[in-house]
Amino acid sequence: MSAEGHKYGMAVEGEDVYVKKVFVAGLIVFGSIALVIPFLFQIVNRSVQQTNFEAAATYDSFPAIRESEMDGMRMISQYEVVNADSGVYRIPVERAMELLVQERAAVSDSVTTELPPR
Repeated sequence: MSAEGHKYGMAVEGEDVYVKKVFVAGLIVFGSIALVIPFLFQIVNRSVQQTNFEAAATYDSFPAIRESEMDGMRMISQYEVVNADSGVYRIPVERAMELLVQERAAVSDSVTTELPPR
């Protein structure tokens, strides 16, 4: 059917448009969305609760963990006498790596940053 031939013009829906079917399809879509929203809310609510739990379980809540990590950082970043009688000392990791490179250079001329083949 052409638009020129209709006495009301283009603003009137054509005869081949089924309003009831479009209305039912819209109800199904909106009904499905209305059913899915509570489930999505539960999923989001759980993730928020998990985030809140993780935030509550910070180092402030567990001073032993914080103290242990601080001891670990101290051990890898500071000089310390472990056993003076046997000559055992603790040095920072970065300094230890520098000394290992120097020892390797003294033994061999080639010092590389590449990993050895497995």
